[in-house]
Order: sequence, then C-alpha cells, then structure tokens
Amino acid sequence: SPASAVATKSTGWADLPASSRANWLLPLRAPPVNRIVFKLPNVTESYYNDVPLPVMGTFTQENAYFTMVNPLFPAGIPGASDNLRMELYYDRDYLMFILYTLLTDDDDLPSVYDRLIDSYHGVGLYKKIN
Repeated sequence: SPASAVATKSTGWADLPASSRANWLLPLRAPPVNRIVFKLPNVTESYYNDVPLPVMGTFTQENAYFTMVNPLFPAGIPGASDNLRMELYYDRDYLMFILYTLLTDDDDLPSVYDRLIDSYHGVGLYKKIN
C-alpha cells in the first residue's frame, strides 16, 4: 500500500541525507504541542499547551517530508511523517537555546555541551535514577 511504502522511506533520522543530519538535531521530546492538524491545500493548525488558540501556518510537502511555517517558526521547521508517526527536526541553535536555559550553576559550562554535541553529532538523553 502507499502508506507502507512511505513508512519505509521515513522511519527516522538515519533516512535524512548526511548534509541535513549535519545541520539538524532530532529532539527526544517535542515542545509542548498537543496537536498539529494538516489541512489541504497547505494549512496547518498547531495547538500548543500554553497558547489558547491554534497557531495557524502553512506547509509544503515532498513525499514523506514536509516543512511547516508558522509565527513560532518563521524560517520553517522540517519534519517527516508516514501518517502514523511524525518527527519534527529543530535546528541546532533552537535546541541549544533550550539546553542553555535548563542549565544551572551546578551543571558544566555550556561550552562542555557544545563540544560533546559537536564531537558525537547529536544529543542523548539519560535519566538519573537516584
């Protein structure tokens, strides 16, 4: 079926071209968005937890990949979907901004995180048990 053909093309981060992977980081948790509705011909409605009305935008699509533009992401935010799952790809600067706002005086300097992310080409998430 067409849906299963699309799913095999867009199963994750590794399917992006190397040039795209070098410039984008995949977040492990999406921002506080409850729902994104894609309507024809190219309208999006994003429902965020802290925003009472939908944030209207547009999208362009090529096969399983899309770019969504709205007031929160005026330069656009790329993503992929197989109509069952959706991944959004935030740029490095946006993710680093979020990381820097979470750091406290007890954490390492931001430059340590920059160096780790650059050397490993991505981000990992670890849960502290104690």
